[in-house]
Amino acid sequence: GLSPEVQSNPAVMTIAGPRPNLGRALLGQYRIKGASIPACGAAGALLYTRDHPYLYLWDTETDEPIGMVACDWLSQYRVAVTMAVAIGVLGKPNIRKAVLFGAGKYATEAGRLLAQQWPDAQVHVLASTLSSAQRFAAAVDPRLVPTDDVRGSIENADVIVTLTNTKAPFVQPGWLSPGSLLLSMGSAHEVEFDDH
Repeated sequence: GLSPEVQSNPAVMTIAGPRPNLGRALLGQYRIKGASIPACGAAGALLYTRDHPYLYLWDTETDEPIGMVACDWLSQYRVAVTMAVAIGVLGKPNIRKAVLFGAGKYATEAGRLLAQQWPDAQVHVLASTLSSAQRFAAAVDPRLVPTDDVRGSIENADVIVTLTNTKAPFVQPGWLSPGSLLLSMGSAHEVEFDDH
């Protein structure tokens, strides 16, 4: 993060494809962006298509490939790490109960990290349906506790994380216990705030 980088010029190259309406119409179907960090001896190029964005890395001394990273996974992992850092800095020192709302791709890494980072905590997971929460817990980590009791799961929770795309708030005023940490990280308005 402190090393100077050399960006590609132009910053993003766009390539029209046979299906130009995919992705952002003005940017074309395919996009390429590159950068090198000489102090680290690494360079990379982001090749972006709608469903398959990948970051290719190589060694700047030998030009040998270093690896390929799925950017969608990297984005999901970045969100989970941001959540964990926020909990570590802002949360109680001893997390006994955590709640995760969401069962999508971003919640997957968050749920995995909650279970691994706080193995002694009870981690509840809620989704749009109980069966979806059960499938999520079985696939992500067996320590996750699926439930459909929104208010009951929030009661006495040390940490509440929301990672949903809901259209309406579902966390209501007065539900959180004193000292609870609420991280609203979804794409919509998940929390109802009291005007008083």
